Amino acid sequence: MTSSKTSRRSKLAGLFIMIFLFSGMFLGIYGFDKIENYYFPYIYSFIWIFLGLVSGYLLSKSIQPYLHFNKKQLKNYWFVAMCLMFGMCGLLLTVGSLINWTASKKEICDGFLVIDKQKIEYRYRSQPGANLLFVNMHGVTERLRCKNSFWSSTSVGDKISLCVYDSPLGFDFIEISEE
Repeated sequence: MTSSKTSRRSKLAGLFIMIFLFSGMFLGIYGFDKIENYYFPYIYSFIWIFLGLVSGYLLSKSIQPYLHFNKKQLKNYWFVAMCLMFGMCGLLLTVGSLINWTASKKEICDGFLVIDKQKIEYRYRSQPGANLLFVNMHGVTERLRCKNSFWSSTSVGDKISLCVYDSPLGFDFIEISEE
C-alpha cells in the first residue's frame, strides 16, 4: 500500500474514532437524562457503562490490526481504545434506555400527593442543579426529578399525575404524566 493511501486511511480512522467519541458523549447525556426517575439508576448505569467499557475495549482490539500507525502512535494506542470505550458507553446507555422504555408496560397511572419539594443549586454553573418533588405513593415517599417549569408550577399538597412502568429488564421507573 502506498504512503498516501496509508496516510488517508489513518486520517479517516482518526476522524471516525473522534466522531464516535463525541457522538457517544452526546448519546450518554441523552441516556442519563432518560433514567432520572428509575428506581435503581446507579445499578442500571453501572451495568451499561461496564458493558460499554468491555465492548469498546474488545472493539479497539479487534480493529487494531486494520489500522496502520507508526511506532509512536502504536505506543499511544490506549487513547484510541479509550475513545472507543467511552463512545460505546454512551451508545449502550442510550440504546439500553430506549429498549427499557419501549419494553416497559404501564402498571399504575394515578394522582399522587406532593408532600415536599426541594431545589438544589450549586455555586458553580458547571454543576447542574436539581428540581426534586417528594411524592407519597401508597405510603412510600418517592423522590422525583422534574423540569424547572413543572417544579415552579407545583406546590406542596398538590396532586400530580404519575405513571409507574414495569420493565421486563427489571428497571422499573416513574414518569410524570403532566410534564
